[in-house]
Amino acid sequence: MNDDIPAPELVRLRSQLRVLIPVLTVGEGRPEIPEMLAALRETAAQAEIRPDVTEPEILAAIGAAMGHAAAGEYNETRSELLAAYHRLSARLHCEPVGRG
Repeated sequence: MNDDIPAPELVRLRSQLRVLIPVLTVGEGRPEIPEMLAALRETAAQAEIRPDVTEPEILAAIGAAMGHAAAGEYNETRSELLAAYHRLSARLHCEPVGRG
């Protein structure tokens, strides 16, 4: 795989996170949230089969977010998804994670 071309699973994950995080922030309890979380879970499962392109920390944060969401802990869900988004963005842009 060409390192200059991001894996489609990673691009899809980042796009989903970019939409889902604000929805969780301003629309907690909205009816589309479970569907959005299910789509994110499916994309993360597809990315998990590609350990060559996906960092375990990204998938772990998404998994933790799913657990928090199932428990109705939306602040924790957002925090985990933000962490995943940050690491994923750094991965896609080849930037150090601490850079901000």
